[in-house]
Amino acid sequence: MAIYELTLPLQDADVEKLAVGDAVYLYGTLCTARDMAHLQMRERVESGKQLPEQMKGGAIFHAGPVMIKDAENNCNYT
Repeated sequence: MAIYELTLPLQDADVEKLAVGDAVYLYGTLCTARDMAHLQMRERVESGKQLPEQMKGGAIFHAGPVMIKDAENNCNYT
């Protein structure tokens, strides 16, 4: 397992070096989205439309109802 510290927006080379199990720390502006936002993005791409330019090289944190907060107010997967 490798550990990477990456700054958003990412370049293709940043992503291509990652492997399953690597730890990745992201720095920069991160988008959050729930289920409907993911659906709208998918529909947009499938219909041949581009995503907004500010999303290029970015990362999306799924912040939907499958998340819980612990005692320190951190999000954790259920």
